[in-house]
Amino acid sequence: MTNLWQMSSYKAKISSLIDRNIREFDITKANINVLRDANVISEDTYRHLMTCPKLERQIYIGKLQGSNPKASVILKDGIANARRIFIQENAIEDHEILAIRNDAIVVVGSKPIRFLNITDRVAFREAERYTSYYNIKGLDFYYFCDIINKIEKLDVKGLGDEAIELHKNYMLDLLCALFYCAQIENIQDAILLLENVHTNYINRQLPVEYYRELNAQSRYKLMDEFSSYSRVYLDTASDYEKLHYLDISKNESVLRELNSIFAAAYFGKR
Repeated sequence: MTNLWQMSSYKAKISSLIDRNIREFDITKANINVLRDANVISEDTYRHLMTCPKLERQIYIGKLQGSNPKASVILKDGIANARRIFIQENAIEDHEILAIRNDAIVVVGSKPIRFLNITDRVAFREAERYTSYYNIKGLDFYYFCDIINKIEKLDVKGLGDEAIELHKNYMLDLLCALFYCAQIENIQDAILLLENVHTNYINRQLPVEYYRELNAQSRYKLMDEFSSYSRVYLDTASDYEKLHYLDISKNESVLRELNSIFAAAYFGKR
């Protein structure tokens, strides 16, 4: 039996999974269900928290943990035990676990997952389904594409909501197009598309928004020779700054790493 259930944070050392069945299971309202099972909160409090907004629940749980140190231990152990039972009862092996994020477990493959109810209250559910995964420069890209029902989405772990909003019509749309090509068409076409994109990128022929650094800060970086200080960043940038002053190496490194992933997939299939 795997011991990965003991880890509240885990990520497999995998750079990509293309055209695979990837499912994320999480515990519905994990905190309050675990705490109610352990009688840390009353039934009345539990019923109130079940119906209140998520932020209100989070604030309450945070204050509870601050005033009652045992609550934190009970919560941690309760979620860990739920992970253990879920993994054990569904016979999930190490190589089938892509990631663990506290009360969420990402599983690779088509193995039936039937055991979901840990207790009367604590239960896992299939929260998300994906068809490809990429780990690029510390960011996790979970991609889903269903061409029959015309559904496509991209979830990015490590950026944050504000950064995703800034990138969604630019670098993230571009990555979606590349992930689509690799999964639905073929790797060779994806490589050719990426080569074309890279050429336009390094020649600064794309709209300026593509040069905003793809990270949690999501700012524009000035080249050192145009700044009297090292690492000067801008929240906005004009076309003039795009052509003359911006350091574009960050997103180029993202494209280069993706090219390495595509190349490995291409040669691996030959």
